[in-house]
Amino acid sequence: KAESRIAAFEVLIADDERMAAENKPGRKVQSVAYMLAGFAIENLLKGQLIARRVHLDENGKFKLGTHDLRQLASDAGYALNKAENQLLERIQEFTVWTARYPVPLDSDAMRPRPTPDGNFAPRTYHQLGAEWPAVRAFFERFKNDLNRIRSKETGA
Repeated sequence: KAESRIAAFEVLIADDERMAAENKPGRKVQSVAYMLAGFAIENLLKGQLIARRVHLDENGKFKLGTHDLRQLASDAGYALNKAENQLLERIQEFTVWTARYPVPLDSDAMRPRPTPDGNFAPRTYHQLGAEWPAVRAFFERFKNDLNRIRSKETGA
């Protein structure tokens, strides 16, 4: 599932970048791209946890009902820096509500937070396109680590 979500993310981003290059109004699909990115990252991290047999019940079923990307990354053994944590938090907001609903269930999600440049903005604030390389880096990092875990499991 993660691969198809990453592919859809890339299609949306490429189309948005093409329209910007042609000076055409964008389709405003960035929030959907972030949502797909979050779903892909969640799949990859949960895949790592399942492959490592973390959070399995006595019957071997995966028992972790969270979409908290930072928690999943921590459980998977990643020590993320502040910028990485902030990016995962922002992506998570798109998966939980921003790309799906007009308002969050809790007003706290809309409160301004410190930005990397020292200002304040909602968690979902981003400069168009500025974070795509970092999002892609997460994909590659988490995907490569999942593949390493799988190959150790299979002895390949």
